[in-house]
Amino acid sequence: MPPTEVHALQRLTRQRDRFEKSIAARKNRLGATIDGYLPGLRQAFDGHWSLHARAFYRCHINPFAVIRAGEEALNAFLKAPHSRDSQVEAHQVYVACQSAVTTYALSMQSGVVDEYFFSDLQDEIARELRLMEAEEAEIEGLSKRIEELYRKLHPSNNLRSIPGVGEHTAPVFLACVGNPHRFHNQSAFANWNGVVPGARQSSGVEAKGIRMTKAGPTIMRCYLFLAGEVGRQWDPQLAHVYYRTVVYHGKNHKQAMGSRDEPFGVPCARYRA
Repeated sequence: MPPTEVHALQRLTRQRDRFEKSIAARKNRLGATIDGYLPGLRQAFDGHWSLHARAFYRCHINPFAVIRAGEEALNAFLKAPHSRDSQVEAHQVYVACQSAVTTYALSMQSGVVDEYFFSDLQDEIARELRLMEAEEAEIEGLSKRIEELYRKLHPSNNLRSIPGVGEHTAPVFLACVGNPHRFHNQSAFANWNGVVPGARQSSGVEAKGIRMTKAGPTIMRCYLFLAGEVGRQWDPQLAHVYYRTVVYHGKNHKQAMGSRDEPFGVPCARYRA
């Protein structure tokens, strides 16, 4: 067992990761539902999940009701002191609702759809939004506690000096690695994390260069990949490694991201410092 606070950091970072995956899944479901029944509506907002968009999804998903109320009422609903383009946004939303009404008019004439259909749809979307926002609130509380533990366990904050490692990823690395001195070198760290090619032996035959062993924590490998993805876009040295691996060695994106040209022990070495 790791020390108490490191173990707590492990649990909290994993819980936050589960909440984030749940929120991403809810956004995918909601986005597919809205796009399926009201095409073009999400694109009418400046942000698909902005405060304006969420407020509209929560209580105005019926396009017939929006058209009956008129564009001025929609503009007044979306208008906020901090919003300079609410009128433009409201017009785009109104046009999207007009398009939906035109489409549904044919279905209503044939008796396939009526306005009561949107009542149940509204309830479903509002319920998903409430659950999603509850999870977002939990993540906010978790993030504060995670940051407290991270600052206490790693006051030098050297991890965040590594290109690609930021506010979110550093606590995950700290929680998974724990005491970096237990790894003697970068190879030991890579072997523990499972980001090394596996080997298969049978009699006198040995196969090398097969898929990565993936022996370590899944969350650690995931966040290493994300850190590398961000790092290669901002750090010229990492970008050169990625370019050389893709162009001169013929590797695809995922293979290049796992290249051994960039030592996996760099995070561990900086963390030790």
